[in-house]
Amino acid sequence: MEADEAFVEEFLDACAAGDLSNTQEAISSGRLTVEDLDEGLKLATEEARPDIVTALFDAGARATSAVDWLSGEQQELPGIIRQFFDHGLDPNATTSDGEPLLCIQSNPASARELLLRGADPNRCSQRGASPLIRAIASAREEDPSLIELLLAHGAKLEPHLLFKAIAPRLRQGEFMTKYLLAKGLDVNTTHEIWGTPLHRAIDASKLSMIKLLVDAGADRTARPAGTLFHDESPLEFAERSERSDKPAILSLLRS
Repeated sequence: MEADEAFVEEFLDACAAGDLSNTQEAISSGRLTVEDLDEGLKLATEEARPDIVTALFDAGARATSAVDWLSGEQQELPGIIRQFFDHGLDPNATTSDGEPLLCIQSNPASARELLLRGADPNRCSQRGASPLIRAIASAREEDPSLIELLLAHGAKLEPHLLFKAIAPRLRQGEFMTKYLLAKGLDVNTTHEIWGTPLHRAIDASKLSMIKLLVDAGADRTARPAGTLFHDESPLEFAERSERSDKPAILSLLRS
């Protein structure tokens, strides 16, 4: 490795490790390019090193270079986001793959920094996922605080969110479904692909979710047109299936 390459690598290691003294020494040498500073900013942001971020911005690092790294659960991140705003960050910026910055926030304190500066709570990703969809899908605990924050800043509580909460492999699906129903979403809302929430729960073989929906008043006989279920009611779809848990599903639907 050439001397300059080794020098830059040591600088980047210092940025990632939070070594302010060696970071400042490297900056003072005058041997770093703007691109080097940008790379250091990415690492310092990812590792939530606020002092390093400050030093790099003072040296000329560009806020736009590290947007992809502005996510995480670290308690230092909201303060780092404020530094990015001080250096020109657009609250409606997108990541390199087209995700609005608000969509990649799982920490309510970080999301709040963006919302307070005008981030659009309804701006969707290129795949059509809104910040609310991301919040529902990424929830790891029974904590709706991020969703409450988004709603308080104007996020739209749309019926299709119920289908996201019922999706397979969602960690907090039951909690989110109860929460959305309590917020007023219709248990018998329809989707052009997934039929009703009850259709979706049966298709995913989620017994506890089926019971939850039935107890909430889901219509076992609903026949929404244009679905994957051939205009069948939830009960008819379950009767036609050949899955091993069919008896348990039918028992819940007929209870």
